[in-house]
Formats: sequence, C-alpha cells, structure tokens
Amino acid sequence: MSPSRQSLQTGPRIVPGEAGSAFSLPRSSPKKFKSSRDRVLAAATAVFAARGYRGASTQRIAERAGVNQATVFRIFNSKRELYLKVLEGKLGADLPPWLLRTPDANSDHEQVFSEVAERLEVLFDPTFIRLLLAGGLEQPQQLKKCLRPRLLSFYSVLGEYIQERIRSGALRDLDPASMARALVGMVFYERIFNELLGGRGLPGNDSERVGKTFTNIWLHGVLKH
Repeated sequence: MSPSRQSLQTGPRIVPGEAGSAFSLPRSSPKKFKSSRDRVLAAATAVFAARGYRGASTQRIAERAGVNQATVFRIFNSKRELYLKVLEGKLGADLPPWLLRTPDANSDHEQVFSEVAERLEVLFDPTFIRLLLAGGLEQPQQLKKCLRPRLLSFYSVLGEYIQERIRSGALRDLDPASMARALVGMVFYERIFNELLGGRGLPGNDSERVGKTFTNIWLHGVLKH
C-alpha cells in the first residue's frame, strides 16, 4: 500500500453523533443502497460533512459503508476523487428540477416566492450546510467550482421572473439579481444559524412558517403602511 493511502487510515473510528465532532449527523444506513459505489458515496457524504476533508479517513468511510478499504480504492482512485464526487453530488452544478420550476408570468408572485423559499429550506439541509462550511474552509476552490454554476443558474431563472414582475408593475424597480440574492440569503442565513447554534429550540423556528414569513418580509418589509 502506498504511503499516501496508508496515511489515510489513521484516526479513531467515527460514529454518528460522537463526542468531540464539530457536527453530529443523524444515523442513516448506507446499506439501503444496492451498489457498493452508492453505499460508499452515502457514507462519504456523512463522514465528510461531520469531519471535513482533513478529519475524514477512508477507513471511517469504509466502516460506515460496510465495505473494506480496498473496495473504496477500487471504486475511487483517491480520497480527493471521492471527496469531489461527494461535492458534485450534493453541491454540484445541476439544480434539482423541483427547486425552481419556470414560473408562469401570470402566476401569483407571492405564492411563487413562498414556494421558492420553502424549497430552499429543503435544499439547505444539514448535510448541505456542513459540507459547505467545511469545504469553504478546507477546499474553497473546489467548492466554488461545484457551487458557482448552480448559484448562477438559480439566480438567472429567479432573476428573470423578478424582472418580469417589475415590468408588470407588481414589484419595485430594483436590481433583479440583488433581489434574488437577498431572498436566498435570508433562507440560507437561517439554516446556517440553526446548524451552528442548534436553532430548533430558538423562537421563530416553526419550519412551516419560516418560508412564508421570510417571503413576506422580503416582499413587504416590516414597516406598517
């Protein structure tokens, strides 16, 4: 075994929610996946999210996937290749088709924006947030490579719809791209805040109302007219 591979085996065995980990992930069983590749990817996603790139090891990933380390390296040539596949799978350039269906120009804009906010709440799940934070610290260039096309695509579609609503007189004449970023930023900040500070027990964390409340603030502000 090469020194580079051997060095990846060091470190204690990870278990979901183990003490001392920066984050704890809910237990999920990679064994529900039929192929070894899918099991390894599922396990690697959880371990990289909990430990970051440097803190994760292929030994931990193999144990979580229920395979041996040789199987991991048979499927993926290196730890870095596996990490990139995880990023591409979770943060990759393609938007989920359900996230932003092209809205009808005549649709109720408040309902459209509420649905977008609710879908963003789903997209920014704990694993997404943890991979994003760890990747931003450890592998910023790779993170940008995976995430930037996705953001640009999303802002383009949402910005076009906002521009149409501006032309129709429904929205104020502001920069559509900045408006799109503001809506995404409100939801994203709330999700990060929850992950870092355990926001489930904080006021205003009713998941069914967050999207609608943020959308209302984004559209109308908080001033009483």
